[in-house]
Amino acid sequence: MHDNGRKLALHGDEATCGNCKGSFKIFGSGKGMSEKGRDVVVDGDLVLCPCEKNRAIASADAGVFLHSDHDSKVLNRAAESAGITATMAPLSAQCTEDENSEQNYPTPVPDSKSKPDCSYLDGSRTRIDAPAEFYRHVNTVDLGFATQTTFEFPGGGEGAASRYVATVNGRPVNIYMPAQTPLPGYGVPSQKEIAKALETIPPQQYKDLERVSINPVANAQDAIWQKKFNDPTFSSAATASIDQGIAFYPWKDVSTFPQEYVDSTMLHETGHLWSQALWSDPTQKQGWQDAITSDGQPPSRYAQNNMTEDFAESANMYWSSKGTSCEAEGRKRYPARYRYFDKISQ
Repeated sequence: MHDNGRKLALHGDEATCGNCKGSFKIFGSGKGMSEKGRDVVVDGDLVLCPCEKNRAIASADAGVFLHSDHDSKVLNRAAESAGITATMAPLSAQCTEDENSEQNYPTPVPDSKSKPDCSYLDGSRTRIDAPAEFYRHVNTVDLGFATQTTFEFPGGGEGAASRYVATVNGRPVNIYMPAQTPLPGYGVPSQKEIAKALETIPPQQYKDLERVSINPVANAQDAIWQKKFNDPTFSSAATASIDQGIAFYPWKDVSTFPQEYVDSTMLHETGHLWSQALWSDPTQKQGWQDAITSDGQPPSRYAQNNMTEDFAESANMYWSSKGTSCEAEGRKRYPARYRYFDKISQ
C-alpha cells in the first residue's frame, strides 16, 4: 500500500526512539484501511517504546486520508469503529522525540505553562482520553505480594488466580490476576498498572470498589453489544458494577499498555460505581438527566449510548480537566454537567 510513491507504515512496523535507544513497534490505528490484516499507521499513532513519548508523524505531502480516532488508538478497539479524519503516515515518517534527555527534561505537570490540547473535550472522540499528565497520581497505593487462590472471573468462570491487595489511602482493594493467559494477539494490563491507575481515582469513586479482576477471555456479553451497536468488531475493554467490581478484558493487538489508557479506563469504570450508588436516590438520577438535556451535546460518541455511559464519560472529563487550563473549556461546553459534578463531589 503506497501514498505518493512511498510505502505506508502498517501496524507492527518499527520506528526508532532517541530516548530509549532502539527500534520499537508502532501501534497502527487506521481502522478501515489495512493490508493483510494490519491497520495503517496514522499521524499521531503511538510508538510502543518504554518512555511512551514518541508518536508517528505523517510527512507534509501525505495525500491520503481515512477515518480513525487517532487519540483513542488503544481504546478504539473496545468502542465504536467510526472516527475523525487523520492523516496517514508513510513508512519514512519520523517520530516525535524529546530534544533533551530524561535527566534534564521535566515531566509535564497540569500547571505547565505550555498550552495543553483540550480538543478531547469537543465531543467528537470515541471516548474521553485526556492528555496523560491530566491523570494525576495523587493517592497513596501500596501493592502487596501475591497469594494463590481461585476466583470466579466475570469472563471465563472459576479459575486459578493470584490475589494482590492494593491499599488505596488505607482502603484495601483486591486485584485478581488469572493463571490462564489470553489468546495469542491479545493482552491485559498487569497488577502494577492497575495499582498505578488507582492512584488517580477520587474517593467518591473508589469508596464502593472492592475488587478489580483481569479476565483471560472476552466478555461473554460482547455478542449482545455487537448487535446493539451494529458493530461486529465491538469488544469490551472493561465492565463495572458494585457487586462485580471492575473487570478488565483482553485488548486485541495490545501487549504494551500505556498507563494513560489504563488510567482513563479506570476513571470511567469507577464512574459507574459512583452513579449506581448515587442514583439510588431518584432525584439524583433525574438531576443528571436534566443536565444532559440542558447541555445537549454529549462529551464523546460513546456517551451517546445511554445516560449511564454519559455519566462515566463525564466523570472522566470532569476529574481529568479539573484544575487544568482545560477546565474552562469543559465548563463552557458542558456547564450543566460540571455544575452537577461540582455539587455531588462536595
